[in-house]
Amino acid sequence: MCNNDCDVDADSNEGDDCPAPEATAVEETSHPDCPPNSEPYTITSGDTYSQLAQRFNTTVAAIVSANPFVDPDDLRVGQVVCIPRQPFYSSCPEGNYYTIERGDTFFVLARRFDTTVEAIKQANPDVDPEALLIGMTLCMPESVALPPHRCPTGTTIYTIERGDTFFHLAQRYNITVDALLRANPGIDPDRLRIGQVICIPEDNVHPVCPEGTYEYTIERADTLFDLAQYYNITVDAILRANPGIDPDRLRIGQVICIPRGTEARHEVECPAWTTPYEVRAGETLFRIANRNRLTLEDLLEANPHLTDPDLLDVGQIICLPDDG
Repeated sequence: MCNNDCDVDADSNEGDDCPAPEATAVEETSHPDCPPNSEPYTITSGDTYSQLAQRFNTTVAAIVSANPFVDPDDLRVGQVVCIPRQPFYSSCPEGNYYTIERGDTFFVLARRFDTTVEAIKQANPDVDPEALLIGMTLCMPESVALPPHRCPTGTTIYTIERGDTFFHLAQRYNITVDALLRANPGIDPDRLRIGQVICIPEDNVHPVCPEGTYEYTIERADTLFDLAQYYNITVDAILRANPGIDPDRLRIGQVICIPRGTEARHEVECPAWTTPYEVRAGETLFRIANRNRLTLEDLLEANPHLTDPDLLDVGQIICLPDDG
């Protein structure tokens, strides 16, 4: 009978009465502290990195790289370590992991991420660039800003811009810094890089729209191009009002900020026989015509850029025909 204190010595027959500890690594599962292409394993009595490397067909060096903060000479029963699914695993203290896809080469990756083949080789000294396998995990150079391996359910992707900090993002999205840290394990909030992609918790993803803009809730089939046309502004104006937004991944119910016709004010050139007029809240073209003793036809003639008289925006500039 085996008790809980039984310790198996790999170099002797002592402990033969005890069953071999079962591997608890779970296929295709993730652990919040484990890097990509690795699996969590709970240390049992007698475990060593050498035994684990043999059991899981990897190497001691790979296990060490996947567990930079674990002392291999001081493993404790119940401790969770990460077991790589590949024999070579580059240490990646920045968490800048990349998973190889079909067609990837060091040359292709260097061009895609604006780095050099040599820099990728230095970050992955044990990886043979001529023997890359789909699904293999590499460490990209520190200068490369990569998206997270996967944004968890209940979060949305955000791209870091100049001046961003976790504190400012927490204020902008009405969440806490702790919530950001939990959604982005492995990311150092003091070393954010422009272009880096992080995950924003969606529970309160509701940006505080800056002055001169107002909130708009995305509906089915909306695109920034359509919204720009609808509100007579530019796509660039919408992007500037929504730093970090991905125009190709709008979601129904997502709240964005729409500029109040600031672009239109500069783009509309009123004819000499008209006067610029700024649309106010609640106004329609019909009401503006009545108030200024004009006909709707007069206004439309003076504003050929208006494709729909029912779609006026607060702050938008239109042209009013002068008297006579």
